[in-house]
Amino acid sequence: DNTPACVIVTTGPGATNALTGCLCAYMESIPVFILSGQARYATTVRGMGLSLRSTGIQEFDVTKSAAPMTKYAVMNDETLVEICLLGESGAFEELVTRHEQAVMSTAKRITGSRFTSTGGTHVSGDLKATALRSSGSLHVDGDVEADSFTSTGGLSVGGMVNADTVSIQTSVGQSTVGSIGGSTVRVYQTATGGLLNSLGAAAGILTCDSIEGDDVDLTAVKAHVVRGATVVIRGGCEIDQVEYTDTCTVDGGAKVGNCVKV
Repeated sequence: DNTPACVIVTTGPGATNALTGCLCAYMESIPVFILSGQARYATTVRGMGLSLRSTGIQEFDVTKSAAPMTKYAVMNDETLVEICLLGESGAFEELVTRHEQAVMSTAKRITGSRFTSTGGTHVSGDLKATALRSSGSLHVDGDVEADSFTSTGGLSVGGMVNADTVSIQTSVGQSTVGSIGGSTVRVYQTATGGLLNSLGAAAGILTCDSIEGDDVDLTAVKAHVVRGATVVIRGGCEIDQVEYTDTCTVDGGAKVGNCVKV
């Protein structure tokens, strides 16, 4: 039977562990298609054109290790889908969606109401959990709802992030969120932001339409409206309008169009 086996693994250790199976398949001439997660391409050293080993958590160019024992090993190349499935991209998308739903369902069943992502995770719908923590690349097409939300990597949310406590740490490149709502909202940069700037890479920045909370503390954020009781706008921020009820502090390195007490 020459039907290729299909393996889907996460980034980091999932990808490197799959190299052993890839070698065995190569030695035994067994056809196999391995799809691995990766750090967000725009934040990888290849995507930024930097002469470094890596810039983020669990980033490793596994394709270079797999190349000697595969017929085709690429990063971030959609033609791989067409080559492996003879152009049936719809079948591939359906396969990935089924796999994603199965993994999410199993994870929730095992962990209860906690969700932790340490690699590249893409959720095609909404993501709900009591405690949600991401230290890799998290992409959610819909909304995110949790009691506590912590992100320390690449972040892309098409809808709203709604949590009692929101903590977002940006590293490199641009993260995007439709809107943010919470009691405590904190957005800040990693300590390596200055180093990355010196190497020609843009430090992390979060782009958001609106942010609302009781206690809001922002660094390197671009937003149309920020609302809160106590608001602190730090360096790197570009805010069109700030509306506050108690206090508003704006650092010298921030740009604020209007600051209004309501």
